[in-house]
Amino acid sequence: IGSLSAAFNQMAQDLGAHQKLIADRERLRGELDLCRQIQSEMLPKQPLRLGFAEIKGVSIPAREVGGDFFNYFLLPEGEVALFVGDVSGKGVGAALLMANVQAMLRARLSLERDLAGLADAIDHEIDESTPKGVYLTLFMGILDSSHRVLRYVNAGHNPQFVLRAAGGLDRLASTGLPIAMFAGHGYREGSVTLGEGDILFFYTDGINEVENEKGEMFGSERLEALLVKHHEEGVDALLARIEREVLQFRGDADLFDDATMMVLRLGASAPKQA
Repeated sequence: IGSLSAAFNQMAQDLGAHQKLIADRERLRGELDLCRQIQSEMLPKQPLRLGFAEIKGVSIPAREVGGDFFNYFLLPEGEVALFVGDVSGKGVGAALLMANVQAMLRARLSLERDLAGLADAIDHEIDESTPKGVYLTLFMGILDSSHRVLRYVNAGHNPQFVLRAAGGLDRLASTGLPIAMFAGHGYREGSVTLGEGDILFFYTDGINEVENEKGEMFGSERLEALLVKHHEEGVDALLARIEREVLQFRGDADLFDDATMMVLRLGASAPKQA
């Protein structure tokens, strides 16, 4: 009877511990859901339609909170600020740094005209305020609406694309190391002139590095081929097509990283729809 009583007591303790574990998991899941909600609210909800361009972005969420971000907004002089980035790692830490960098960029892009200097300042600040090994890739630019020139800094991010209206694709390659990876190496500002009907396509590595059930990667070549083939489509149609192709390629494989895209089309010509 004593042994049976001890066994029941142990079962009661184990059941209590199990119930506490379930409650803790539910609480954590609720907190992660709230984090993802907050992240989602920080991204633009509506496209930006201007007299000379249309801009829209989309993020395909993974199961965890992560560090992808994108944004676009008008500057006081009528220029357009554009940025897309990816914080290393996942979880709440990456989400917090993403929020911090977004706030920093929104505040400073309205005042700072030297993009290389701005990237260098952010590089030092993030390096000094975060643990070692934490870094982010970042593409930020300012589009001059009058001359249709995009000035940009690519801090270790994937090459972003210019899809020419006449066909062809230009790559906006890296102009410096990822932010806070090895602080102090400096950045170079690049520029590209755009024409009527040209498209800027921005993305994070969650697009080209997504894998299917066989472990095969979607890849940059597949992405580039799709963009060249369908560059005449409208902003909405192009985003929807790439998202559809990525999801079809992935199949039933788990999505481990957010996949983010942003498209800017110049000109008011009526594009084809998918």
